[in-house]
Amino acid sequence: MLRTLCSGSLCLLLSSLAAAQSLTGTLVDTLGSPVVGAAIQLSGTAFAAVSDAAGQFTILGLLNRSYTVQIDPLGNAVAPAEFSRVVSGATNLGNYVLQPGAIVTATFSDPFGVPLSQVNCNVYLPDGTKLYTPRDITDVAGSVSFNVPQTPVTLEALPPTGSTLYPWRLDVTATGPLALGTIAFRQGYTITGTVARAGTTPLPVANCEVIVTDQLTNELMVLQSNRTNSLGAFTAHLPYGLYLVELVPAVGSAYAAKQLYGVPVINQSLSMGIIGLPLAVALSGTFSGPAGPVVGADVDIYDGQGHKLFTPRDNTLATGAFSIMVPAGGTYTVRVDPPVASGIVGYRSAPVAAPVATSIGTVLLLQGISVVLDLFDSTGAPLVGAVMSLVDPVTQQEVVVPGNSTDAAGRMTAVVPFGLFDVTLRPKQGSRAASFSVPGVPFVSPFAVALPLLDRPVSTSLAGLSILGVPNGGEILIDWAFENRVPAVMSTTIEAVVALDSGVDVPWIPQLPIDLPPSIGFGLQLWLPTPPLPAAELGFLQKFTIRLRDAASQQLLDESYIYYQPR
Repeated sequence: MLRTLCSGSLCLLLSSLAAAQSLTGTLVDTLGSPVVGAAIQLSGTAFAAVSDAAGQFTILGLLNRSYTVQIDPLGNAVAPAEFSRVVSGATNLGNYVLQPGAIVTATFSDPFGVPLSQVNCNVYLPDGTKLYTPRDITDVAGSVSFNVPQTPVTLEALPPTGSTLYPWRLDVTATGPLALGTIAFRQGYTITGTVARAGTTPLPVANCEVIVTDQLTNELMVLQSNRTNSLGAFTAHLPYGLYLVELVPAVGSAYAAKQLYGVPVINQSLSMGIIGLPLAVALSGTFSGPAGPVVGADVDIYDGQGHKLFTPRDNTLATGAFSIMVPAGGTYTVRVDPPVASGIVGYRSAPVAAPVATSIGTVLLLQGISVVLDLFDSTGAPLVGAVMSLVDPVTQQEVVVPGNSTDAAGRMTAVVPFGLFDVTLRPKQGSRAASFSVPGVPFVSPFAVALPLLDRPVSTSLAGLSILGVPNGGEILIDWAFENRVPAVMSTTIEAVVALDSGVDVPWIPQLPIDLPPSIGFGLQLWLPTPPLPAAELGFLQKFTIRLRDAASQQLLDESYIYYQPR
């Protein structure tokens, strides 16, 4: 048997050396009062202490190394803390200030009210940083109690491992004890899919980010795993609903991103099968202004048919540069909207072929003119979501105008180039205000003006159950409303088309005459079949459009539209 022998003097020496490697400190709140009875733990070790009546603690027998210090306030109204500290000899933290905190209590159950143990609770800052939250797992009664900082945070609860229940999230700012009561998880249904290269050889696309948004509430859904595995597969548990699924390949991946609208989850599991992503190449460039790089500009890419591509990570960097993955072999137009505050005009490139990685080079953008418009209807109500378009009367090309839509107060702050342009102001569909056009408006200096827009005699609007994804020629749900505001019969014609981004209209029905009774409105809800579209139009958002025209002159009185995605 081997034994370790220690003489009296050697033991004293070893003891003093161990004591020399220590961590001490005093825990206080923001008022300088001691925090009593808080637990201090060095993560991954057995070393721990509890703060005394003066808030002080000492941990002996450490090594000269870095430790992760975790502070659990237990019953104190301060927030937990976690930080790294290098111990070198007798190390003193001094007064360590713990920020104000609040105790959150909750009980979690399944959809039938049965308490759930082993529910894991997490807390995140708005930037996504996960905070240290001791004692954050529910007990056998489904109850949990933990501390959070008194700042905006997101609370998250994950059901027990292996459960198909849907995780819970809540954004809060707790300024005192927060009792959430009993929270019942929603039932989740298993959604699966495999992301692969489009074409005859569907090689898996690994590490592809999967982003799911509830189309009815705009809630960003919580996925316990939001990346495809090495085989390109992903699994999610989602409650009953209608979802937008976005697939974003990892940085450096040679694939283009994709959006799938109207993915239904209806009380059963759903297999989305193989989802193909096209091979892609980088389309890049740099934008510079009078003061240097144009930072944070929004860059949009349009294909040869006018479709706006789904392009994540499409803002310019600190250098003014951008690099966006686009399907290989296409011809594209690059549009840039600089931040309005920069005062720099927008830009649209000539068509660029991209068979391989392609750069548009460095583009110099010019200083523009600030234009402020306050738009109102005839009753004085602000026109929200109205847009302004400028068209060059010589080239008949629309000019890119950063900030060309009105906010909740009806105000538009836009940046326009110097020049002469045809101007059109378009209120959003369903508005009582009519569009307003003026040809040949000179823009030579900044100005601000308030404009009341006249009523339109006839209005129409379309709405629906968000954006539906349907088979080519499939049905969409529409809520169609139209109104004759004048005290006389209006003889009109109605036409319904799918207005393609290329400018071509695919008719749904031929023009039909309709006399609108005076001063009356109508509303209809119905499922409509959509006209079949060419294969090149599938997978893109399309506009099902209804137009009302004056029967005699064929002047456009109003139009409305609803988006859908044929697949």
